[in-house]
Amino acid sequence: MVATRNDSAPHIRDVGSMNWFKRSRRNFTITPTKVLVSAVGAENHLLSMAESDGAVYTKHYSNVIISSVNSADSLIDKIKTEAFDIVHVVLNLNPDGTFDQTPAGQIIRVCADTGVRLIFFAAENSPEIYTAHFPSGKIDLVMTIDRKEEKFSAFLHSLLSKMISGKTVADAWVELAPQTERASQQDDLPSCIFAVGQGRVVLQS
Repeated sequence: MVATRNDSAPHIRDVGSMNWFKRSRRNFTITPTKVLVSAVGAENHLLSMAESDGAVYTKHYSNVIISSVNSADSLIDKIKTEAFDIVHVVLNLNPDGTFDQTPAGQIIRVCADTGVRLIFFAAENSPEIYTAHFPSGKIDLVMTIDRKEEKFSAFLHSLLSKMISGKTVADAWVELAPQTERASQQDDLPSCIFAVGQGRVVLQS
């Protein structure tokens, strides 16, 4: 199922309601949204996932860059030199939360520092890696545990459709995966964790 995380403690929890979500705050819209889709590493299955995910983004956003890199440091350099609103990363993490010697938390911090609004870790990594090594912060963060093959593309398509229609990532997420539903009712969804950071940002085409 798709879970939501909205606290700084290093653990996963399902949120039974959206009471924590402050509806009184105004949304602000970013348009056009600039997207980076990048596989980190040369493994064919990672490159294939990035190509597939990039194709979904291009159906919804006009400014999408699909660019794979060999190292996390190269990814960080690209994020630092270009202004992205969404960074969609496909990489396999080590048990200590690193790729080579670069901590995934460093990628998140660079994204936050450069104005990225949503970072989507789209490869399958264990929840223990995410909860132990990923910092919470002021950025919407998606962490994938199980893509469930073609179900991931369908979910991503539905999520982006709602986002470009004017919904925040959080509102779009909870519509697709109501946190009050049992896991058995969400078998058609990939297994992901969503950590709310920005909250009120609308990322339109």
